[in-house]
Amino acid sequence: MRAVGQVTSDHAHLHTALLDVRQMFHTLHVYGIQVPEHDHDQLQRTSERLEELHSSAIIVQKSVQPVQAHYLTITQEKVAQFSVSVRDFHQRFDTEGPGAVGDDLAKGLMLLKEYSDEIATLLKHRQTLDEEEDVFDLAATQYPGLDDAVIVMKQLRDVFTIYNQLRVR
Repeated sequence: MRAVGQVTSDHAHLHTALLDVRQMFHTLHVYGIQVPEHDHDQLQRTSERLEELHSSAIIVQKSVQPVQAHYLTITQEKVAQFSVSVRDFHQRFDTEGPGAVGDDLAKGLMLLKEYSDEIATLLKHRQTLDEEEDVFDLAATQYPGLDDAVIVMKQLRDVFTIYNQLRVR
């Protein structure tokens, strides 16, 4: 779809460039400078191919619009569901995660692994949704709760690494 969109968006620019070349040929002719016939033929073939490509791109674009609209709706629903999941995770992470254990660092160490796995899964899902949004030229949705959890998790990992080292001694 990106290629089809590129063809349609570049068409006007390329068409104008070809008109400029035609104008240059005309100007040269006015001043008595002959442009070789094969250059005129090449310009004509290029113009025809550009129009054929543009027409094909429009046909493809129109034929996939219903399917594209369907998948766009599905992607937007998935993003909305994932946003809810991230919000719920972030709330649970703040209230029940490894940073909410108080002095029970052994329990925090255990929760660190569990929540690290969950964050990894959420990040993979986020990557998939970002790619789907990119297909439709949508801006990547921001998930601040997930970003915050990643930052806090890194800090907690540092704390629990020190705790684990001291516990082993």
